[in-house]
Amino acid sequence: LWIDTNAITLVHSPEYIEQLKPFRSFLRLFISSKNSPELYTAMTRVDSRFADTAFQCIEMLWENKIVAFLQAPIADLFMPESFEWYVKRLLRIHPAAPLLLDIDRLYYMPVKRIYRRLNSVGLWDKRHSGVAIEKQWKKFLEDHYGRRISRLISVDSSPQDENLIETHIFNNQPIERCYLFK
Repeated sequence: LWIDTNAITLVHSPEYIEQLKPFRSFLRLFISSKNSPELYTAMTRVDSRFADTAFQCIEMLWENKIVAFLQAPIADLFMPESFEWYVKRLLRIHPAAPLLLDIDRLYYMPVKRIYRRLNSVGLWDKRHSGVAIEKQWKKFLEDHYGRRISRLISVDSSPQDENLIETHIFNNQPIERCYLFK
């Protein structure tokens, strides 16, 4: 069972996390992070203080050994100026967390309502090609970890990536042993 969420309900009502525990063996949560605080309000129309909600949720879920993947913004809107913020925030959770950030691809762009909103705040013209931004993120991670990466995590297209959270977060296997590294 895969669930996409913005995490607000889970963070503000942690009792729901207790209710999820019996379903751990087949539940996968995808937590949308939207963007760094500087871009969060422009993308969501929500106060930037909520930019950290997804990260708080990931921490809570991982502490309870519930498989959850933090998703970066849509690949076309994940901007290099937010990379450093993402890595710093993810490292506060776990040393493996930056490598385990799943960049969400929105294959059906442009959706009219998304286009109108992003265009109204000037973000549509700043978007990048999803492939180009993924290459830049991969290079940024290679610089951070000091190792070559064969590919980024992609739970949608690589089913074996579902096990990375359990392996490296729950079972504390060193990130240096991750098969995403060359």
